[in-house]
Amino acid sequence: MAFTEWRSVGSSGVISDTPASAFQYRYYIDHEFSPFDLSPRMEGEWKVQIVTADGVVLFEQTVTLVYYVVSLVMGGILMLFTWWVDLQNQHIDTTVPDPVSTLGHESAYADPAGGGDIVAGNGHLMFEWYSPVYQVPLPAGCKFKIKFHNIGASALRSSLAVISTRVQTAGGLTGARLMSDGMTRLVRPRPGGGLSWTGACDLRALGASGGAALWPYSETAAPASAQVESIVSSTATAGVPFLLHEVKPVVVLQEGSDIAGVVSTDDGTTWGTVMQLVSGLTMSGACMGPDGGTIYVLGMMGGSPTVAVCGIERDPVTAAQILRAVETFAAEGLPSLPSGLQFLTMQNGVATLVFDKSGSIEAYTSTDGMRSWL
Repeated sequence: MAFTEWRSVGSSGVISDTPASAFQYRYYIDHEFSPFDLSPRMEGEWKVQIVTADGVVLFEQTVTLVYYVVSLVMGGILMLFTWWVDLQNQHIDTTVPDPVSTLGHESAYADPAGGGDIVAGNGHLMFEWYSPVYQVPLPAGCKFKIKFHNIGASALRSSLAVISTRVQTAGGLTGARLMSDGMTRLVRPRPGGGLSWTGACDLRALGASGGAALWPYSETAAPASAQVESIVSSTATAGVPFLLHEVKPVVVLQEGSDIAGVVSTDDGTTWGTVMQLVSGLTMSGACMGPDGGTIYVLGMMGGSPTVAVCGIERDPVTAAQILRAVETFAAEGLPSLPSGLQFLTMQNGVATLVFDKSGSIEAYTSTDGMRSWL
């Protein structure tokens, strides 16, 4: 996944765009100094934490920054100074988690890494310090905290506006499994946008934890890559895969504010033309009906929970198989649904919806084809 834009944590300290699979933070430093309390080599230090909404520490780090300031006082009025950050000798001590995984080496950089000015009065070091990228999963609602600092901005005492974060958002991975071959098919977001398809009979090809322990009696090495990989859409933001009648792959897509569908006739190697299904619907979930060929899409339309029933059939002109919405109706009894894909399933004629709403889990069921919910 690509990174989100940089966002200030502000006065609340809440990290935007969570849940996330990785993060990086940026510290804007505006450090004032007097020519009369300088030594050429100086050190600054700060300690940060990231905690869950209920206070569990997920990340804790102390950074010691070494920098140099050389000044020349002229006539007791003006000060000419130059400064630079010694990035080779900075020290980053991450204690939670231990060990911590980074994308690349655990190194940081400053922008700019040096400068100079001529001022009347005190001088300022002004730059942005960028942390390494940490592969630490962050659940929704995490908060960033500064536990200690002696370099930076005095505003840290009342606001964390000088701290920004960007993340690799987590979630969005959906999947289906064909019982006849045991093969798992996955749809996931692509870096830069769109959705990709990954099919693997052997889950070790997906980097499964445990490796050979998942198949203790196998004499073959784990595959180097998945058996099938392709691009489903270059523009969709979410997708749910299905295997119509346990044979044909189809993915229901969120294309902007519309719902679309796309079908593959070669098990996901290539994909057909995207077919428009419903306009103005934001998908919260989708599931297969009991006949194995009808797909129910639940979402928000015009501020109200709405269900679209979609089926695959032959085009009367071209005879090609197409997916279309055959019926759309209000989902009575449901509250306003949160954004993002939620858990939706139908079994033995009972539809079940479970979703996360402001930190609490809510569940509803329907026994009449998703028309009414309790």
